[in-house]
Amino acid sequence: MRALISELERLPGFAAVQQRLEQDSVQRITGLVGGARGALAAQLFGRLRRTILVVTPSTRRAEAWFDDLHALVRTETDDLAPPLRLFPSLPTLLYSDVTADRELIGQRLDTMEALLRGEPIVVVASLSALLHRTIPPRSLAGTDLDLAVGQDLQPEALIQHLGELGYVEHDPVIMPGQCVQRGGIVDLYPVTAPQPIRIEFWGDEIESIRYFDVNSQRSTLPQERFTVTVSRESLWNQALGAQASNQIAQAVEQHAGQLESAGRTMQAKRLRARVTADLEKLEHEVAFPTSDHYLPFLYQEVTTLFDYLPNNALVVVDSPEAPSPVATTERRVASWILASRSRTWTVARLDCSLSALISLATTENPRPCSPARAASMAAFRPRRFVCSAMSSTEPVSSAIACACSARSAIVSATDSAFARAASTVASVEVIDSAPARASSSTSSEDSATCRARCAFCSEVCATWVTVA
Repeated sequence: MRALISELERLPGFAAVQQRLEQDSVQRITGLVGGARGALAAQLFGRLRRTILVVTPSTRRAEAWFDDLHALVRTETDDLAPPLRLFPSLPTLLYSDVTADRELIGQRLDTMEALLRGEPIVVVASLSALLHRTIPPRSLAGTDLDLAVGQDLQPEALIQHLGELGYVEHDPVIMPGQCVQRGGIVDLYPVTAPQPIRIEFWGDEIESIRYFDVNSQRSTLPQERFTVTVSRESLWNQALGAQASNQIAQAVEQHAGQLESAGRTMQAKRLRARVTADLEKLEHEVAFPTSDHYLPFLYQEVTTLFDYLPNNALVVVDSPEAPSPVATTERRVASWILASRSRTWTVARLDCSLSALISLATTENPRPCSPARAASMAAFRPRRFVCSAMSSTEPVSSAIACACSARSAIVSATDSAFARAASTVASVEVIDSAPARASSSTSSEDSATCRARCAFCSEVCATWVTVA
């Protein structure tokens, strides 16, 4: 792979891009298809040694970038893990009752921890992952717990510290974010580790640290030292918890009053009971799976991954400029349906009126060969096809109309996400197209408008596929 990157570095286009990026300018690159996009990012990372954030329009696109970069950014000095992180999006909503996957939270926390350490890494994230708010850097910094063989530490003190980091006691340990003490042994499943670890004590001294298998409970790889990170994206302490609890109680009473005014008394009682139970746990600083739902009350500022990027970070925006044939066809069909919708209803009403007049002109029991029967059948046949066409086009036209109405919201979301990083970091916009040769030039088109257009095309295309 290094030989491939070396060959790409000889191209004059790569040298021009690197020179302009050193001047903190915005570049727009076209002509890159397939793995050439990852090769460009790997080449820039190897030469500049700066943190690179790759922004993709979808999760599937982010995973494709991550697979391409996994072998390209590795060097001889790297250990088993290359300087590459995938920052996933959480599939659950912030206020949903469903708990987010702990492994996904571990990947997000591992990425933020690496950025706080100042390591130059390549981060791949989708747009939805960047829009999800998280813990501020000031609250996450300095929360790591370092463990080493021979360290003086009581098992009870370790369990108490793990509770402050958001770990929940559970016997046996089977999922990330759990811990348990059994005599002089503490089992812990860090959210950033591939397997749980077992810490054995000899009195108040750590005797060994080993990974162990969840199914067989047998120890595997020994470790001389290990760093434990937080297990969730919100940390509660006594000072912050008191202020947040008052705000939560006021918000609950406000929403419960609105529910009671609307006649939804049972929903208001369930809301009060659920939040009251959560507040009791929060006041005692007891971690529970859905504590991240109260993150907006704990941290007033809105924090995303952009707040963890260094000032010299490079942002690579994967922007597929050329729409797919399905999206192009969909836009044409949508415009045709919206334009002809009123005319379709006009023809239908006229057909119903004509059929009613013809029905009055016919006899009650016409003969098979009479002119009145022939006129009735001639009017009934086209009416049947018009009604069938109306019933089939109505769901499609309604769904496309909803997608068109959501365009302004998509544009606003994409603009706000990228405007925060535009003033502090350099940017590269990679356009997925296939011209005759690769070229690089200063962007003459507003990149935010291009990203909004691409997001809108993806949204409308997804709606069309769902309806079809």
